[in-house]
Amino acid sequence: MNNKYLFLVILSVSILLFISACEESGTDGSAVKSPMLKDIAESIEEAISSSSSESRLDGNETNPSCTDSDNGLVVDVYGHVYGYSDIANGSAWFDNYDICSDNIRVREFFCNGTSKNSRVMYCPGFGYNSCENGVCVTETNQTTETHTECFDYHCVEVMGPGDNECISDFNCPLNYTCVDTDGGLNYEVKGTVYGSNSSGPFTFSDVCSLGGYRLNEYSCGNFTYSMQYIICEDIGYLWCENGACVSNQTMTCNNLGGRICAPYGNCYGEQVEASDGMCCLGTCRKSFWKEFFAIFIPS
Repeated sequence: MNNKYLFLVILSVSILLFISACEESGTDGSAVKSPMLKDIAESIEEAISSSSSESRLDGNETNPSCTDSDNGLVVDVYGHVYGYSDIANGSAWFDNYDICSDNIRVREFFCNGTSKNSRVMYCPGFGYNSCENGVCVTETNQTTETHTECFDYHCVEVMGPGDNECISDFNCPLNYTCVDTDGGLNYEVKGTVYGSNSSGPFTFSDVCSLGGYRLNEYSCGNFTYSMQYIICEDIGYLWCENGACVSNQTMTCNNLGGRICAPYGNCYGEQVEASDGMCCLGTCRKSFWKEFFAIFIPS
């Protein structure tokens, strides 16, 4: 009880006692209140009643109320509860919207008479899959239409309407590139292939393997690279060196382990053509007449 109400009660009791002391007697001997005192008593009672009513309201004298826009526990409708609450010293405005507690639960606000209340509702229990923006929803309401697009050298499925650009990765050739610096299957030149395919960027160079016995030759085809094992000796070369097959003509006589007998001698044994001339793999023997003519009768 507030101070105003207590003061009015004390004041009214005092006045009533005063009125009782001032009662007049009627002709039949009964006690009768004077008209003036009667009016005062009625005014006091009205003031007490009004004061008791005002103690429950706020400064705007608003009665407790509650309104729910979706009319109760309706989990698939975004609701709004608002009104004035009934509190000890008056009333207070409230304004609440339905909200998701997590991805599968919604906190649903509703009215209980003139009071606001709320309850957490489990969306799957009502046949829905999840909660979004304060409402229980089901995935069947979402679009399932898809189409395919070429992306980063791959054919991928994309949500939403659209034309299909591809069926598989091989339908995206415009994204594939391959360059071979030696122009293809060129066994005598070390080459490098580079570009991009379904696995991403690549770079490979021709290389010798098995101790120079075999060449790993890279080349381009169908927007990507390929590699072949080449036995240099099987195609008329001696061996593999620095990523290429080499022959007599591409090596010096010294590299072949021989000597050039000309112009002063003759080769007794096998001779092969080297990059610097005919190479004797056997024995060189000097010729007196070749030496004589080379010195005195130069060509």
